[in-house]
Amino acid sequence: MKNQTPETAMNGNKAWFEQKGIKSTTFTYPKSAKGFEEGKTYAWMVKSGNTESEVWEISMMKKVSQIGLNKITLHI
Repeated sequence: MKNQTPETAMNGNKAWFEQKGIKSTTFTYPKSAKGFEEGKTYAWMVKSGNTESEVWEISMMKKVSQIGLNKITLHI
């Protein structure tokens, strides 16, 4: 996403991860999926039928310390 707006990145780049058929209001990123890279920023959005969310971005920061978390869940 370097030097791109989140919207430009969503429209012009290959999807990093896509999951269809989610039936719940929560989703946990699978451990088996491609990992995020430290120092990079990613754009993301949610689609349901013909409805799309805003495009958001998330940056992966350098891990400073382990605080005992083993799961992060995005609530949509």
